[in-house]
Formats: sequence, C-alpha cells, structure tokens
Amino acid sequence: MVKAPSIEGAFTNISIMALIVRRLTEMRNVHYDENDE
Repeated sequence: MVKAPSIEGAFTNISIMALIVRRLTEMRNVHYDENDE
C-alpha cells in the first residue's frame, strides 16, 4: 500500500531542497559578479 503522507512529505522536502538550491545558486552568481568587477 502507498502511504499518502510519506509521498506528500517527500514532495515537500523536494520543494524545500529546490528553493535552497535556487538561493545558493543566486548567492554564487552574486559573488561571481562581485569578483568580475
């Protein structure tokens, strides 16, 4: 049997991870821009 709660929990974790990766990428881009100048 598939447990809906665990699927929802995994989906939430993936969404959070995606947001963290986006923020880290943005931070890196900002640092690279600063280094270029």
